Amino acid sequence: MNIALIEPFLSGHRAEYLRWIIQALLLRGHHLFVGSFDESLKHPAAQTSLIECGEGVSIVTEPTAEFGASSRNLLRMSGKMLTFRTAFGRLYHKIRSRARIDFTLLPYLDYCAYAIALAGSPFEDSPWGGIVMRPTFHYSAFGIRAPRFCTDSLKRRLFCRLLRNQYLHMLFTIDPTLHEYIARSDCEFTNRLIFLPDPTDVARSMSKQQAKRALGIPSQAQLLLVYGTLTGRKGITELFQAIHQPDFPSDMHILLAGRQNEEIKTLCRTEAALRLGNSGRLHAMDRYLNKAEESTVFSAADIVWIGYRNHYQMSGLLVQAGKMSLPVIACEEGLIGWLTRQHQSGMVVSVKRSDSIARGVRELYDDPDRAERYGSNGCLAYASHTIEHFSRIIVTALEG
Repeated sequence: MNIALIEPFLSGHRAEYLRWIIQALLLRGHHLFVGSFDESLKHPAAQTSLIECGEGVSIVTEPTAEFGASSRNLLRMSGKMLTFRTAFGRLYHKIRSRARIDFTLLPYLDYCAYAIALAGSPFEDSPWGGIVMRPTFHYSAFGIRAPRFCTDSLKRRLFCRLLRNQYLHMLFTIDPTLHEYIARSDCEFTNRLIFLPDPTDVARSMSKQQAKRALGIPSQAQLLLVYGTLTGRKGITELFQAIHQPDFPSDMHILLAGRQNEEIKTLCRTEAALRLGNSGRLHAMDRYLNKAEESTVFSAADIVWIGYRNHYQMSGLLVQAGKMSLPVIACEEGLIGWLTRQHQSGMVVSVKRSDSIARGVRELYDDPDRAERYGSNGCLAYASHTIEHFSRIIVTALEG
């Protein structure tokens, strides 16, 4: 089949998902057309996802578009989603001008899910599917801590309308609660929604002591890992504030592993951060990490920080920590907090309270058996979250 994959931004988890999907479909002999924005091809993750894939992938680009900042205002959000829908349509038609397209797949449908529900598919009569990651309208049914909005009921109706789309073949979700909620709802075509375990391919490459030495960290030190694209929403400011609490272990080391935005760069230049660095307890790798470096930082870690601020959806980092048998310090809100409680895979803390963070870190620091138990629980909970399982689900649904 000729399959169009449309993903305008190639960074973070979006690039990873695209890479895994490409690899799985190429193995099945499909020819792929990837539609993206010009600027995205400059990102290091894009080089891995696209350029190394060979002749089985044709790349089609559009000039990078501006969509404005995220907004909770319904009219602005609707306008932004409709703009995305139009951009996706342009990319599709540019691909369609090169070849007949048998299927269109969106690795990240949330850009315009509700716009497509409202205005229909921009892919003509092409069968299509996508992955959704961000719906929250169902959270209250599970007691998940997150803001409630007057638009939740509307979004639920739009989601059910999306499932009824004439050309929709399948819809994937990485949220087990959304899958359960829709399965028992009065929506039509609930079988079109398929649970897709959020995957990871992180693996231990060396012993913990070897990894710490490779990073210039004392082998006996306890290490708290903060990983990914590092922005204020990752709760790093709150973590730094908690370091000064009496309960926070005075010899706990912190590793910031990932590209920092300006807010975090500024934070790392504050007097408190400089003191922490001068004491040898703050370590930073301010860049995009390749797979070998990623494996090293996870191999070195004792605890993983997921104390995110105003983040309510799934986090791939939760899965990575679980696969590496590492306990987490998690925010109490959203799916991160809910899943951490459900699986007993770490400490759930109030990110707004420095004393809560400090106590959570202290409890894991003082009780190695508990930390190990939480890590084992996470490993068991996310055992099926493999690239192989992820790929099999997508290929089976697409070819079925």
